[in-house]
Amino acid sequence: MQAHVLIVDDDQAMRESLVFSLQRENKWWTLSVADGVEQARQILESPPADRGPVDVVLTDLVMSTQTAGIDVLEIAKRVDPFTMVIVFTAQEKELDRFEAYRHGAFDCVEKNMIGKRAWKEISVKANAAIEFRRLTREHLESQRELAVLETFFDPRVFEAVRKDRGLLGVRYREVTVAFWDIRGFSGICNRLAARPEALRELMFEYYNLVTETTFQNRGIVDKMIGDGVMALFYPLREEDDDGAHGAIHAVTAALDLRQRFEALAQKWAGQWNRPGEEPLQVGLGCGIDTGKSLVGSLGAAHREQFTALGPHVNFAARLETLARAGQVLVSKQTAQQIGQPNSPAAAALLGRSTVRGVGYVSNIKNMPGKHAVYEVLPKV
Repeated sequence: MQAHVLIVDDDQAMRESLVFSLQRENKWWTLSVADGVEQARQILESPPADRGPVDVVLTDLVMSTQTAGIDVLEIAKRVDPFTMVIVFTAQEKELDRFEAYRHGAFDCVEKNMIGKRAWKEISVKANAAIEFRRLTREHLESQRELAVLETFFDPRVFEAVRKDRGLLGVRYREVTVAFWDIRGFSGICNRLAARPEALRELMFEYYNLVTETTFQNRGIVDKMIGDGVMALFYPLREEDDDGAHGAIHAVTAALDLRQRFEALAQKWAGQWNRPGEEPLQVGLGCGIDTGKSLVGSLGAAHREQFTALGPHVNFAARLETLARAGQVLVSKQTAQQIGQPNSPAAAALLGRSTVRGVGYVSNIKNMPGKHAVYEVLPKV
């Protein structure tokens, strides 16, 4: 891995000596040079495209002014707080060193005794700075990814994820995918258009409701887009497998969420139903399918995402578009799995729901033919 090192010194002979000595020992470095603060600023703020951001700055402390090196240090830290800066100084006053460290210098090197030994020390400290920068950035990126991933998982499950990132590895698993969408949401937006703060509060409550219900039923919140939600249900860890299929937890979550959303809609109806206007018909539409999908952390750079891919995701999404307000539509595979009383969760679901066929659907991407569709209804 290459490193971009910037050398700043107003003494041309010193610059040339540094470049010659350091490049010979560190052929993987890319070196830039500056004769003072302004040239250093230009390189730090607009590094050459073929070299990338500056990783380490090697700067003289006293150049045109007593504080020139500190000025370079401050510019480097403003551009990137994790740029490592090593200061050379022939000043032996403690204040000079203290000021450099106080402003964030990685280290200070005396240049009273410039020679082979000094170049070696500079080389070693610069490489240490490069490694420290790399490890720091990797740690911060890991923490940033974890902060994003934390939004997907029940806190109890996330603790296991934090300790073992291998749980997020991409693999084919049997996964139940659920989609929800608010029917009548466009009408809600129109009627609350003059009160965006009310719409924001409604969505905040809705997202919390979906997240809580999903987590309570061992699910993973994949994504929220507008009023649409995608969730995954399968045991992330072997010890989380309670003998119930993901389908059972998904359908249980759908029934729970329908009931809780009805209460939420009733609470908010007075906000969007105006006197003299026809009341809005608001409810959740839900589609669920079960099958083998590619699942895991599939994020690209700067965009971590835990999700599932495959035809069963497409099928669940299609079922959601077909569902009316308050309707839970499931595939044949999901219907078969929730009909097997192989666990307390399955028995509880069978005790509170019934399933009936409602027709067929076709033209599902990568799933040729006609596919049976079932509706899950609560027992009266």
